[in-house]
Amino acid sequence: IAQYYDKRLREFNEPFMIVGLEGEFHVVLSVDGVKVKILGKVDKIEKHSNTIVVIDFKTGKVENKDIQFNAKTKSFEEFIQDPEKEKYRQLLIYYFLLNSKFGVNTNFEFKFYSFRNLDEDLILKFSNLDKQEILTSVEAMLIGIVKSLLDVKKPFSHDPEKKVKEYSDYYELLT
Repeated sequence: IAQYYDKRLREFNEPFMIVGLEGEFHVVLSVDGVKVKILGKVDKIEKHSNTIVVIDFKTGKVENKDIQFNAKTKSFEEFIQDPEKEKYRQLLIYYFLLNSKFGVNTNFEFKFYSFRNLDEDLILKFSNLDKQEILTSVEAMLIGIVKSLLDVKKPFSHDPEKKVKEYSDYYELLT
C-alpha cells in the first residue's frame, strides 16, 4: 500500500477530485427483443483537469501486454474475443458504459493499478481506432455474448479442463 501511495504522489503534480468510489454504471441493450442490463462496478473515478480517469485495482499481476491492442496481429474484433484478453475487455466494458453515461465528447483515461506490478503504467490504448468504431465493436461483442447465452440450442456446461476453486459458489455443483 505504501508503494501505491508513493506512486500516486509521483504521478500527480496538480490537484484532482475523486468523483466516485465503487460506482455502478449500466446500459440496457435490447437483444432479439430481450432487454439486458449490462452493469459494471468501477473501483474509482477521478477528475484531473479535463480528463476523467477510471481506475480498477488488481491484487494480481497485470502487465501492459494484457491491455494493449496491436493492430498488426489481429483485427480489433478478433482481439476483443480472445479469451486471454479478459482484462482488456473489462476496461473496454467500462469504456462503453462511461461513454454511454457521460457522452462521447468526454476525455477519458482507463487504467489498472496492479499491486504486483506497480512500476508499470497500465493505461488502456487503442492503436489509432476511432471512438465510435470502438463503441460499435464493444456493443457488437456484448450483443454476441448475450445471443450466445440466450441460444436454447446451446446448453450451459462446465469446461472439464478448467478447475473450479473450492471457494467458488459453484464448486459443489461440479464435484
